[in-house]
Amino acid sequence: MSFYTQKKRLNFSRLEGDKHILYTKDNTIKAVSFEKLIELLTSPKEHDPKLLYDILLTYRSITTSFLLLDGLAQRFEYASVEMAKGESKKAKVVCIKVMNVMKHWINEFWFDFSKDNPELANSFQEWLQSIQSTTDPDKKKTLRNLDQLLQKRMLGHFSKTLTETRRKTPKPMFPKNPQAAWYEWNSEEIARQLTLIEWSFYKKIQPWELLDQSWSKSGKEQKSPNVIASIERFNLVSGFVKRTICTCEDKRKRIMLVKKFIDVAEKCRSCGNYNGVLQVLSAIKSGPIFRLKASFDLTKSERKVLDKIDQLALTTKNYKNLRDYLKKVDPPCIPYLGMYLTDLIFLEEGNPNEIQPPENPSVQLINFDKRRRVSRTIQCIKQFQQMGYYYEPVKSLQGLLEREIKRPQLDEDTQYQWSWYLEPREGKPRPPRPGSNIKLSGAASNPAISVSKMNDRSLRRTHSDGSMSESVKRGSSRASPQPIRRNILNNMRDGRRDPSQPPISTNSMPLMSILKKAAGTNKAASLNSRASNNMTSTMPVTAVQQETQELHQDKHEDLKD
Repeated sequence: MSFYTQKKRLNFSRLEGDKHILYTKDNTIKAVSFEKLIELLTSPKEHDPKLLYDILLTYRSITTSFLLLDGLAQRFEYASVEMAKGESKKAKVVCIKVMNVMKHWINEFWFDFSKDNPELANSFQEWLQSIQSTTDPDKKKTLRNLDQLLQKRMLGHFSKTLTETRRKTPKPMFPKNPQAAWYEWNSEEIARQLTLIEWSFYKKIQPWELLDQSWSKSGKEQKSPNVIASIERFNLVSGFVKRTICTCEDKRKRIMLVKKFIDVAEKCRSCGNYNGVLQVLSAIKSGPIFRLKASFDLTKSERKVLDKIDQLALTTKNYKNLRDYLKKVDPPCIPYLGMYLTDLIFLEEGNPNEIQPPENPSVQLINFDKRRRVSRTIQCIKQFQQMGYYYEPVKSLQGLLEREIKRPQLDEDTQYQWSWYLEPREGKPRPPRPGSNIKLSGAASNPAISVSKMNDRSLRRTHSDGSMSESVKRGSSRASPQPIRRNILNNMRDGRRDPSQPPISTNSMPLMSILKKAAGTNKAASLNSRASNNMTSTMPVTAVQQETQELHQDKHEDLKD
Protein backbone atom coordinates (compact mmCIF):
# COMPACT_ATOMS: atom_id res chain seq x y z
CA MET A 1 0.00 0.00 0.00
CA SER A 2 1.52 3.33 -1.07
CA PHE A 3 1.97 6.10 1.47
CA TYR A 4 2.58 9.06 -0.83
CA THR A 5 0.15 8.70 -3.73
CA GLN A 6 -0.59 12.22 -4.94
CA LYS A 7 1.75 14.80 -6.37
CA LYS A 8 2.25 17.77 -4.09
CA ARG A 9 4.70 20.54 -3.42
CA LEU A 10 7.38 19.29 -1.03
CA ASN A 11 8.76 21.67 1.60
CA PHE A 12 12.45 21.01 2.28
CA SER A 13 12.99 24.16 4.32
CA ARG A 14 11.58 22.96 7.66
CA LEU A 15 12.28 19.29 8.25
CA GLU A 16 13.55 19.28 11.83
CA GLY A 17 12.10 17.47 14.85
CA ASP A 18 10.13 14.27 15.41
CA LYS A 19 7.35 15.55 13.18
CA HIS A 20 9.46 14.32 10.28
CA ILE A 21 11.72 11.58 11.67
CA LEU A 22 12.02 9.12 14.55
CA TYR A 23 15.06 7.02 15.45
CA THR A 24 15.48 3.63 17.09
CA LYS A 25 17.63 3.09 20.16
CA ASP A 26 20.62 2.24 17.98
CA ASN A 27 20.15 5.51 16.06
CA THR A 28 18.80 4.03 12.84
CA ILE A 29 15.78 5.51 11.11
CA LYS A 30 12.53 4.16 12.56
CA ALA A 31 9.96 6.39 10.85
CA VAL A 32 10.24 9.30 8.47
CA SER A 33 8.18 11.62 6.28
CA PHE A 34 8.51 11.42 2.52
CA GLU A 35 10.15 14.85 2.31
CA LYS A 36 12.68 13.94 4.99
CA LEU A 37 13.44 10.68 3.24
CA ILE A 38 14.29 12.53 0.03
CA GLU A 39 16.42 14.95 2.01
CA LEU A 40 18.36 12.16 3.74
CA LEU A 41 18.87 10.41 0.42
CA THR A 42 20.53 13.52 -1.02
CA SER A 43 22.13 14.88 2.14
CA PRO A 44 25.36 16.87 1.57
CA LYS A 45 26.67 15.71 4.96
CA GLU A 46 26.30 11.95 4.70
CA HIS A 47 26.55 9.17 2.17
CA ASP A 48 24.67 6.00 3.05
CA PRO A 49 24.62 3.46 0.18
CA LYS A 50 22.48 1.12 2.28
CA LEU A 51 19.79 3.80 2.61
CA LEU A 52 19.84 4.34 -1.15
CA TYR A 53 19.49 0.63 -1.84
CA ASP A 54 16.74 0.19 0.77
CA ILE A 55 14.71 2.98 -0.81
CA LEU A 56 15.13 1.81 -4.41
CA LEU A 57 14.17 -1.74 -3.44
CA THR A 58 11.06 -0.82 -1.45
CA TYR A 59 9.86 2.60 -2.63
CA ARG A 60 6.85 1.06 -4.38
CA SER A 61 5.34 0.30 -0.98
CA ILE A 62 5.64 4.03 -0.20
CA THR A 63 4.93 5.80 -3.48
CA THR A 64 5.08 5.35 -7.26
CA SER A 65 8.09 5.60 -9.56
CA PHE A 66 6.74 8.82 -11.06
CA LEU A 67 6.28 10.47 -7.67
CA LEU A 68 9.76 9.37 -6.58
CA LEU A 69 11.16 10.98 -9.72
CA ASP A 70 9.12 14.10 -9.01
CA GLY A 71 10.39 14.22 -5.42
CA LEU A 72 14.00 14.03 -6.58
CA ALA A 73 13.34 16.69 -9.22
CA GLN A 74 11.85 19.00 -6.57
CA ARG A 75 14.89 18.42 -4.37
CA PHE A 76 17.14 19.40 -7.29
CA GLU A 77 15.05 22.51 -7.95
CA TYR A 78 15.14 23.52 -4.27
CA ALA A 79 18.93 23.15 -4.16
CA SER A 80 19.29 25.13 -7.39
CA VAL A 81 17.32 27.99 -5.85
CA GLU A 82 19.57 27.85 -2.78
CA MET A 83 22.59 28.10 -5.07
CA ALA A 84 21.17 31.25 -6.60
CA LYS A 85 20.83 32.71 -3.11
CA GLY A 86 24.53 32.18 -2.40
CA GLU A 87 24.33 28.82 -0.59
CA SER A 88 26.41 27.36 -3.37
CA LYS A 89 28.62 24.81 -1.60
CA LYS A 90 25.99 22.66 0.09
CA ALA A 91 23.37 23.19 -2.59
CA LYS A 92 25.78 22.14 -5.33
CA VAL A 93 26.54 18.90 -3.48
CA VAL A 94 22.80 18.26 -3.14
CA CYS A 95 22.27 18.73 -6.89
CA ILE A 96 25.08 16.34 -7.74
CA LYS A 97 23.80 13.77 -5.22
CA VAL A 98 20.32 13.95 -6.73
CA MET A 99 21.82 13.09 -10.11
CA ASN A 100 23.94 10.32 -8.59
CA VAL A 101 20.81 8.78 -7.07
CA MET A 102 19.16 8.88 -10.48
CA LYS A 103 22.26 7.38 -12.08
CA HIS A 104 22.17 4.50 -9.61
CA TRP A 105 18.44 4.08 -10.25
CA ILE A 106 19.02 3.78 -13.99
CA ASN A 107 22.03 1.51 -13.62
CA GLU A 108 20.67 -0.95 -11.07
CA PHE A 109 16.90 -0.81 -11.60
CA TRP A 110 16.40 -0.15 -15.29
CA PHE A 111 13.42 -2.48 -15.23
CA ASP A 112 11.51 0.42 -13.64
CA PHE A 113 12.10 2.45 -16.80
CA SER A 114 11.58 -0.22 -19.44
CA LYS A 115 9.09 -3.06 -19.19
CA ASP A 116 7.37 -1.80 -16.03
CA ASN A 117 6.93 1.89 -16.84
CA PRO A 118 8.21 2.71 -20.36
CA GLU A 119 6.83 6.24 -20.08
CA LEU A 120 8.96 6.84 -16.98
CA ALA A 121 12.09 7.02 -19.14
CA ASN A 122 10.42 9.71 -21.28
CA SER A 123 9.52 11.73 -18.18
CA PHE A 124 13.08 11.36 -16.98
CA GLN A 125 14.44 12.59 -20.31
CA GLU A 126 12.08 15.59 -20.31
CA TRP A 127 13.33 16.58 -16.86
CA LEU A 128 16.95 16.31 -17.98
CA GLN A 129 16.25 18.56 -20.94
CA SER A 130 14.56 21.13 -18.70
CA ILE A 131 17.72 21.63 -16.59
CA GLN A 132 20.33 21.64 -19.36
CA SER A 133 20.71 25.43 -19.06
CA THR A 134 22.81 25.17 -15.90
CA THR A 135 26.15 27.01 -16.09
CA ASP A 136 27.96 25.18 -13.30
CA PRO A 137 30.67 23.00 -14.97
CA ASP A 138 30.40 20.13 -12.44
CA LYS A 139 26.63 19.98 -12.76
CA LYS A 140 26.88 20.13 -16.55
CA LYS A 141 29.33 17.25 -16.60
CA THR A 142 27.17 15.11 -14.31
CA LEU A 143 24.05 15.92 -16.34
CA ARG A 144 25.84 15.02 -19.58
CA ASN A 145 26.95 11.66 -18.15
CA LEU A 146 23.44 10.97 -16.86
CA ASP A 147 21.88 11.83 -20.21
CA GLN A 148 24.35 9.58 -22.05
CA LEU A 149 23.59 6.72 -19.68
CA LEU A 150 19.85 7.18 -20.19
CA GLN A 151 20.25 7.22 -23.97
CA LYS A 152 22.26 3.99 -23.90
CA ARG A 153 19.64 2.29 -21.78
CA MET A 154 16.81 3.48 -23.99
CA LEU A 155 18.65 2.11 -27.02
CA GLY A 156 18.95 -1.26 -25.32
CA HIS A 157 22.58 -1.14 -24.22
CA PHE A 158 22.85 -2.74 -20.81
CA SER A 159 25.74 -3.28 -18.48
CA LYS A 160 26.32 -6.96 -17.80
CA THR A 161 24.77 -7.64 -14.42
CA LEU A 162 24.82 -11.44 -14.50
CA THR A 163 28.20 -12.92 -13.71
CA GLU A 164 29.02 -16.18 -15.43
CA THR A 165 31.14 -18.63 -13.48
CA ARG A 166 34.63 -19.34 -14.73
CA ARG A 167 34.39 -23.01 -13.95
CA LYS A 168 34.85 -25.47 -16.75
CA THR A 169 31.52 -26.57 -18.19
CA PRO A 170 31.08 -30.28 -17.36
CA LYS A 171 30.40 -32.61 -20.23
CA PRO A 172 26.79 -33.91 -20.31
CA MET A 173 26.33 -37.54 -19.27
CA PHE A 174 24.23 -39.26 -21.93
CA PRO A 175 22.82 -42.77 -21.46
CA LYS A 176 23.94 -45.57 -23.75
CA ASN A 177 20.39 -46.07 -24.95
CA PRO A 178 19.26 -43.01 -26.94
CA GLN A 179 15.64 -43.99 -26.25
CA ALA A 180 16.15 -44.12 -22.49
CA ALA A 181 13.37 -42.96 -20.18
CA TRP A 182 14.07 -39.96 -17.96
CA TYR A 183 14.81 -42.14 -14.89
CA GLU A 184 17.45 -44.07 -16.85
CA TRP A 185 19.59 -40.95 -17.13
CA ASN A 186 22.34 -40.22 -14.67
CA SER A 187 20.93 -38.56 -11.53
CA GLU A 188 23.51 -35.80 -11.66
CA GLU A 189 22.56 -34.89 -15.22
CA ILE A 190 18.88 -34.87 -14.25
CA ALA A 191 19.71 -32.51 -11.37
CA ARG A 192 21.71 -30.25 -13.69
CA GLN A 193 18.87 -29.91 -16.19
CA LEU A 194 16.28 -29.36 -13.46
CA THR A 195 18.59 -26.70 -12.01
CA LEU A 196 18.92 -24.90 -15.36
CA ILE A 197 15.15 -24.79 -15.72
CA GLU A 198 14.71 -23.70 -12.11
CA TRP A 199 17.30 -20.96 -12.58
CA SER A 200 15.38 -19.60 -15.58
CA PHE A 201 12.48 -18.90 -13.20
CA TYR A 202 14.47 -17.65 -10.23
CA LYS A 203 16.64 -15.12 -12.06
CA LYS A 204 13.59 -13.27 -13.41
CA ILE A 205 12.11 -12.35 -10.03
CA GLN A 206 12.04 -8.56 -9.62
CA PRO A 207 12.17 -6.69 -6.26
CA TRP A 208 8.78 -5.03 -6.73
CA GLU A 209 7.12 -8.47 -6.99
CA LEU A 210 8.11 -9.13 -3.38
CA LEU A 211 6.42 -6.09 -1.82
CA ASP A 212 3.11 -6.01 0.07
CA GLN A 213 2.56 -9.78 -0.43
CA SER A 214 1.62 -9.04 -4.03
CA TRP A 215 1.91 -12.72 -4.93
CA SER A 216 -1.14 -13.51 -2.78
CA LYS A 217 -3.45 -10.63 -3.64
CA SER A 218 -5.84 -9.71 -6.41
CA GLY A 219 -4.01 -9.21 -9.69
CA LYS A 220 -1.06 -11.30 -8.52
CA GLU A 221 -0.34 -12.53 -12.05
CA GLN A 222 0.39 -8.93 -13.07
CA LYS A 223 1.96 -7.74 -9.81
CA SER A 224 4.16 -10.79 -9.16
CA PRO A 225 4.33 -12.80 -12.39
CA ASN A 226 7.74 -14.36 -11.79
CA VAL A 227 7.06 -15.21 -8.14
CA ILE A 228 3.82 -16.88 -9.20
CA ALA A 229 5.65 -18.76 -11.96
CA SER A 230 8.24 -19.99 -9.44
CA ILE A 231 5.51 -21.12 -7.05
CA GLU A 232 3.72 -22.93 -9.89
CA ARG A 233 6.97 -24.61 -10.82
CA PHE A 234 7.51 -25.79 -7.26
CA ASN A 235 4.04 -27.33 -7.21
CA LEU A 236 4.41 -29.00 -10.59
CA VAL A 237 7.72 -30.69 -9.77
CA SER A 238 6.50 -31.79 -6.36
CA GLY A 239 3.28 -33.13 -7.91
CA PHE A 240 5.29 -34.96 -10.57
CA VAL A 241 7.31 -36.78 -7.90
CA LYS A 242 4.20 -37.80 -5.97
CA ARG A 243 2.29 -38.92 -9.06
CA THR A 244 5.23 -40.93 -10.40
CA ILE A 245 5.69 -42.87 -7.17
CA CYS A 246 2.14 -43.45 -6.04
CA THR A 247 0.89 -44.64 -9.46
CA CYS A 248 3.74 -47.12 -9.99
CA GLU A 249 2.23 -50.57 -9.36
CA ASP A 250 5.45 -52.53 -9.82
CA LYS A 251 7.03 -52.70 -6.36
CA ARG A 252 10.61 -53.09 -7.60
CA LYS A 253 10.28 -50.16 -9.96
CA ARG A 254 8.61 -48.09 -7.24
CA ILE A 255 11.53 -48.74 -4.89
CA MET A 256 13.88 -47.78 -7.70
CA LEU A 257 11.96 -44.54 -8.28
CA VAL A 258 12.06 -43.61 -4.58
CA LYS A 259 15.82 -44.15 -4.58
CA LYS A 260 16.16 -42.21 -7.83
CA PHE A 261 14.34 -39.20 -6.49
CA ILE A 262 16.38 -39.22 -3.28
CA ASP A 263 19.56 -39.34 -5.37
CA VAL A 264 18.31 -36.51 -7.60
CA ALA A 265 17.54 -34.41 -4.51
CA GLU A 266 21.07 -34.99 -3.21
CA LYS A 267 22.53 -34.05 -6.59
CA CYS A 268 20.39 -30.89 -6.60
CA ARG A 269 21.95 -30.06 -3.25
CA SER A 270 25.39 -30.52 -4.80
CA CYS A 271 24.36 -28.14 -7.59
CA GLY A 272 23.26 -25.54 -5.05
CA ASN A 273 19.62 -25.95 -6.12
CA TYR A 274 17.98 -25.96 -2.69
CA ASN A 275 14.60 -25.08 -4.12
CA GLY A 276 14.87 -28.32 -6.10
CA VAL A 277 15.80 -30.22 -2.95
CA LEU A 278 12.62 -29.00 -1.27
CA GLN A 279 10.53 -29.79 -4.34
CA VAL A 280 11.54 -33.45 -4.22
CA LEU A 281 11.71 -33.80 -0.45
CA SER A 282 8.27 -32.26 0.13
CA ALA A 283 6.80 -34.90 -2.19
CA ILE A 284 8.68 -37.80 -0.62
CA LYS A 285 7.62 -36.67 2.85
CA SER A 286 3.97 -36.17 1.87
CA GLY A 287 1.42 -38.46 3.50
CA PRO A 288 0.53 -40.68 0.50
CA ILE A 289 4.21 -41.36 -0.27
CA PHE A 290 5.83 -41.50 3.14
CA ARG A 291 3.40 -44.16 4.41
CA LEU A 292 4.59 -46.58 1.70
CA LYS A 293 7.05 -48.31 4.02
CA ALA A 294 7.75 -51.21 1.65
CA SER A 295 8.72 -48.69 -1.03
CA PHE A 296 11.46 -47.20 1.18
CA ASP A 297 13.68 -50.27 1.02
CA LEU A 298 16.85 -48.22 1.39
CA THR A 299 20.38 -49.21 2.18
CA LYS A 300 22.18 -47.59 5.12
CA SER A 301 23.96 -45.17 2.81
CA GLU A 302 20.70 -44.24 1.08
CA ARG A 303 18.99 -43.64 4.41
CA LYS A 304 21.92 -41.50 5.44
CA VAL A 305 21.51 -39.37 2.31
CA LEU A 306 17.77 -38.98 2.96
CA ASP A 307 18.38 -37.99 6.58
CA LYS A 308 21.05 -35.53 5.46
CA ILE A 309 18.81 -33.60 3.07
CA ASP A 310 15.93 -33.95 5.52
CA GLN A 311 17.96 -32.23 8.24
CA LEU A 312 19.03 -29.52 5.81
CA ALA A 313 15.41 -28.74 4.93
CA LEU A 314 13.97 -28.73 8.45
CA THR A 315 11.96 -25.60 9.14
CA THR A 316 12.69 -25.64 12.86
CA LYS A 317 13.98 -22.28 14.05
CA ASN A 318 12.87 -20.85 10.73
CA TYR A 319 15.08 -22.96 8.49
CA LYS A 320 18.15 -22.44 10.66
CA ASN A 321 20.02 -25.35 9.07
CA LEU A 322 19.38 -24.11 5.56
CA ARG A 323 20.20 -20.49 6.43
CA ASP A 324 23.49 -21.53 8.02
CA TYR A 325 24.30 -23.58 4.94
CA LEU A 326 23.54 -20.68 2.58
CA LYS A 327 25.97 -18.46 4.47
CA LYS A 328 28.81 -20.78 3.50
CA VAL A 329 27.74 -21.85 0.02
CA ASP A 330 29.57 -20.63 -3.07
CA PRO A 331 27.35 -19.36 -5.90
CA PRO A 332 25.74 -20.16 -8.21
CA CYS A 333 22.87 -21.11 -5.96
CA ILE A 334 19.07 -21.26 -5.99
CA PRO A 335 17.81 -20.86 -2.41
CA TYR A 336 14.45 -22.09 -1.23
CA LEU A 337 12.15 -19.22 -2.24
CA GLY A 338 9.46 -20.17 0.28
CA MET A 339 11.82 -19.41 3.15
CA TYR A 340 12.19 -15.77 2.06
CA LEU A 341 8.51 -15.38 1.19
CA THR A 342 7.70 -16.54 4.71
CA ASP A 343 10.05 -13.89 6.11
CA LEU A 344 8.30 -11.24 4.04
CA ILE A 345 4.88 -12.38 5.22
CA PHE A 346 5.92 -12.07 8.86
CA LEU A 347 7.35 -8.62 8.23
CA GLU A 348 4.28 -7.40 6.36
CA GLU A 349 1.77 -8.85 8.80
CA GLY A 350 3.65 -7.99 11.97
CA ASN A 351 4.51 -4.35 11.26
CA PRO A 352 2.30 -1.35 10.42
CA ASN A 353 2.99 0.68 7.30
CA GLU A 354 2.81 3.95 9.21
CA ILE A 355 3.84 5.12 12.68
CA GLN A 356 2.33 7.98 14.67
CA PRO A 357 4.86 9.95 16.74
CA PRO A 358 3.84 10.00 20.45
CA GLU A 359 4.16 13.80 20.57
CA ASN A 360 2.30 14.28 17.27
CA PRO A 361 -0.42 11.62 17.04
CA SER A 362 -2.04 13.44 14.12
CA VAL A 363 1.07 12.89 11.98
CA GLN A 364 1.66 9.64 10.09
CA LEU A 365 5.24 8.76 9.25
CA ILE A 366 6.50 6.03 6.94
CA ASN A 367 7.58 2.97 8.94
CA PHE A 368 11.02 2.88 7.39
CA ASP A 369 12.32 0.28 9.83
CA LYS A 370 9.86 -2.14 8.22
CA ARG A 371 11.06 -1.20 4.73
CA ARG A 372 14.66 -1.70 5.79
CA ARG A 373 13.95 -5.22 7.01
CA VAL A 374 11.99 -6.00 3.85
CA SER A 375 14.90 -4.67 1.81
CA ARG A 376 17.36 -6.94 3.59
CA THR A 377 15.21 -9.97 2.77
CA ILE A 378 14.90 -8.94 -0.89
CA GLN A 379 18.67 -8.48 -1.03
CA CYS A 380 19.07 -12.07 0.14
CA ILE A 381 17.09 -13.15 -2.91
CA LYS A 382 18.93 -10.79 -5.27
CA GLN A 383 22.41 -11.79 -4.17
CA PHE A 384 21.90 -15.25 -5.64
CA GLN A 385 20.70 -13.79 -8.95
CA GLN A 386 24.11 -12.33 -9.76
CA MET A 387 25.83 -15.53 -10.90
CA GLY A 388 24.38 -17.98 -13.39
CA TYR A 389 24.95 -21.70 -13.97
CA TYR A 390 27.49 -23.09 -16.39
CA TYR A 391 25.86 -26.43 -17.28
CA GLU A 392 25.21 -27.31 -20.88
CA PRO A 393 21.49 -27.61 -21.68
CA VAL A 394 20.47 -31.09 -22.83
CA LYS A 395 17.24 -30.46 -24.71
CA SER A 396 16.35 -34.14 -25.06
CA LEU A 397 16.42 -34.72 -21.31
CA GLN A 398 14.70 -31.43 -20.56
CA GLY A 399 11.95 -32.43 -22.96
CA LEU A 400 11.49 -35.81 -21.24
CA LEU A 401 11.32 -34.16 -17.83
CA GLU A 402 8.99 -31.35 -18.85
CA ARG A 403 6.52 -33.72 -20.49
CA GLU A 404 6.28 -35.68 -17.23
CA ILE A 405 6.25 -32.63 -14.97
CA LYS A 406 3.49 -30.87 -16.90
CA ARG A 407 1.13 -33.82 -16.95
CA PRO A 408 -2.10 -33.24 -14.97
CA GLN A 409 -1.63 -33.57 -11.21
CA LEU A 410 -3.52 -36.03 -9.02
CA ASP A 411 -5.53 -34.52 -6.22
CA GLU A 412 -4.95 -35.56 -2.63
CA ASP A 413 -7.78 -38.07 -2.33
CA THR A 414 -6.65 -39.84 -5.49
CA GLN A 415 -3.08 -39.98 -4.22
CA TYR A 416 -4.34 -41.70 -1.07
CA GLN A 417 -6.48 -44.11 -3.08
CA TRP A 418 -3.37 -45.17 -4.98
CA SER A 419 -1.31 -45.31 -1.80
CA TRP A 420 -3.83 -47.55 -0.04
CA TYR A 421 -4.10 -49.70 -3.15
CA LEU A 422 -0.33 -50.19 -3.29
CA GLU A 423 0.05 -50.81 0.44
CA PRO A 424 -3.28 -51.39 2.22
CA ARG A 425 -3.84 -49.90 5.64
CA GLU A 426 -3.25 -52.16 8.59
CA GLY A 427 -6.34 -54.21 9.32
CA LYS A 428 -8.11 -53.00 6.20
CA PRO A 429 -8.82 -54.95 3.00
CA ARG A 430 -7.08 -53.87 -0.17
CA PRO A 431 -9.27 -51.32 -1.95
CA PRO A 432 -10.01 -51.60 -5.67
CA ARG A 433 -7.54 -50.17 -8.13
CA PRO A 434 -8.23 -46.48 -8.80
CA GLY A 435 -10.05 -46.33 -12.11
CA SER A 436 -10.18 -43.94 -15.03
CA ASN A 437 -12.50 -41.60 -13.11
CA ILE A 438 -9.67 -40.40 -10.90
CA LYS A 439 -9.62 -36.73 -10.10
CA LEU A 440 -6.96 -34.57 -11.66
CA SER A 441 -5.78 -31.11 -10.82
CA GLY A 442 -3.95 -29.71 -13.83
CA ALA A 443 -1.35 -26.98 -13.68
CA ALA A 444 -3.82 -24.37 -14.83
CA SER A 445 -6.29 -25.20 -12.07
CA ASN A 446 -3.75 -25.97 -9.40
CA PRO A 447 -4.91 -24.21 -6.21
CA ALA A 448 -1.31 -23.82 -5.16
CA ILE A 449 -1.05 -20.28 -6.42
CA SER A 450 -4.60 -19.25 -5.70
CA VAL A 451 -3.94 -17.57 -2.40
CA SER A 452 -6.71 -15.69 -0.70
CA LYS A 453 -6.85 -14.31 2.81
CA MET A 454 -9.34 -15.82 5.21
CA ASN A 455 -11.45 -13.38 7.18
CA ASP A 456 -12.91 -16.00 9.48
CA ARG A 457 -11.12 -17.40 12.49
CA SER A 458 -11.68 -21.06 11.67
CA LEU A 459 -8.70 -23.32 11.28
CA ARG A 460 -7.96 -24.55 7.79
CA ARG A 461 -5.46 -27.33 7.97
CA THR A 462 -2.25 -26.79 6.13
CA HIS A 463 -0.60 -29.36 3.94
CA SER A 464 1.70 -31.76 5.56
CA ASP A 465 4.69 -31.98 3.30
CA GLY A 466 6.43 -28.65 3.45
CA SER A 467 5.21 -27.50 0.06
CA MET A 468 3.19 -24.29 -0.47
CA SER A 469 -0.65 -23.39 -0.89
CA GLU A 470 -3.53 -21.12 -0.03
CA SER A 471 -4.75 -22.06 3.46
CA VAL A 472 -4.50 -19.40 6.10
CA LYS A 473 -5.05 -19.47 9.80
CA ARG A 474 -6.22 -16.05 10.88
CA GLY A 475 -6.22 -14.68 14.37
CA SER A 476 -4.00 -17.20 16.09
CA SER A 477 -1.45 -15.95 18.54
CA ARG A 478 1.29 -18.19 17.24
CA ALA A 479 1.87 -19.50 13.77
CA SER A 480 4.66 -20.46 11.48
CA PRO A 481 5.53 -22.97 8.79
CA GLN A 482 5.89 -26.28 10.51
CA PRO A 483 9.05 -28.34 10.07
CA ILE A 484 8.86 -30.79 7.21
CA ARG A 485 9.38 -33.67 9.64
CA ARG A 486 6.56 -32.41 11.85
CA ASN A 487 4.37 -31.85 8.82
CA ILE A 488 4.75 -35.53 8.06
CA LEU A 489 4.06 -36.53 11.64
CA ASN A 490 0.91 -34.43 11.58
CA ASN A 491 -0.29 -36.21 8.48
CA MET A 492 -3.11 -38.75 8.35
CA ARG A 493 -2.44 -41.92 10.29
CA ASP A 494 -3.17 -45.18 8.51
CA GLY A 495 -6.67 -46.40 9.28
CA ARG A 496 -7.74 -43.14 10.86
CA ARG A 497 -8.73 -41.20 7.79
CA ASP A 498 -12.14 -41.84 6.26
CA PRO A 499 -12.66 -40.20 2.84
CA SER A 500 -16.05 -38.99 4.02
CA GLN A 501 -14.50 -37.17 6.95
CA PRO A 502 -12.46 -33.95 6.84
CA PRO A 503 -8.74 -34.65 6.76
CA ILE A 504 -6.51 -34.22 9.75
CA SER A 505 -4.20 -32.34 7.44
CA THR A 506 -4.01 -31.86 3.74
CA ASN A 507 -1.45 -33.14 1.39
CA SER A 508 0.60 -31.26 -1.11
CA MET A 509 -0.11 -27.68 -0.77
CA PRO A 510 2.48 -26.14 -2.93
CA LEU A 511 4.57 -23.52 -1.44
CA MET A 512 1.66 -21.19 -0.79
CA SER A 513 -0.31 -22.73 2.02
CA ILE A 514 2.63 -22.78 4.36
CA LEU A 515 3.34 -19.18 3.50
CA LYS A 516 -0.20 -18.05 4.14
CA LYS A 517 -0.32 -20.07 7.35
CA ALA A 518 2.66 -18.05 8.45
CA ALA A 519 0.67 -14.93 7.71
CA GLY A 520 -2.09 -15.98 10.09
CA THR A 521 -0.48 -14.30 13.05
CA ASN A 522 -1.54 -11.42 15.21
CA LYS A 523 0.25 -8.17 14.54
CA ALA A 524 2.11 -8.01 17.79
CA ALA A 525 5.44 -6.59 18.73
CA SER A 526 6.77 -10.07 19.38
CA LEU A 527 6.18 -10.87 15.73
CA ASN A 528 8.22 -7.84 14.76
CA SER A 529 11.27 -9.12 16.58
CA ARG A 530 10.70 -12.61 15.24
CA ALA A 531 10.69 -11.29 11.69
CA SER A 532 13.89 -9.37 12.14
CA ASN A 533 15.83 -12.09 13.90
CA ASN A 534 14.99 -15.13 11.74
CA MET A 535 11.70 -15.88 13.45
CA THR A 536 11.14 -19.11 15.37
CA SER A 537 7.77 -20.46 16.44
CA THR A 538 5.65 -23.57 16.27
CA MET A 539 1.98 -24.23 15.72
CA PRO A 540 -0.10 -25.43 18.65
CA VAL A 541 -0.66 -29.18 18.41
CA THR A 542 -4.05 -30.70 19.12
CA ALA A 543 -4.54 -34.00 20.89
CA VAL A 544 -5.35 -35.75 17.62
CA GLN A 545 -2.28 -34.28 15.98
CA GLN A 546 -0.15 -35.31 18.96
CA GLU A 547 -1.38 -38.88 18.68
CA THR A 548 -0.71 -38.82 14.94
CA GLN A 549 2.77 -37.45 15.55
CA GLU A 550 3.60 -40.27 17.94
CA LEU A 551 2.38 -42.89 15.47
CA HIS A 552 4.40 -41.45 12.61
CA GLN A 553 7.40 -41.00 14.85
CA ASP A 554 7.35 -44.75 15.40
CA LYS A 555 7.14 -45.25 11.64
CA HIS A 556 10.03 -42.94 11.04
CA GLU A 557 12.16 -44.72 13.60
CA ASP A 558 11.31 -48.04 11.91
CA LEU A 559 12.69 -46.65 8.67
CA LYS A 560 15.92 -45.65 10.37
CA ASP A 561 16.43 -49.01 12.01
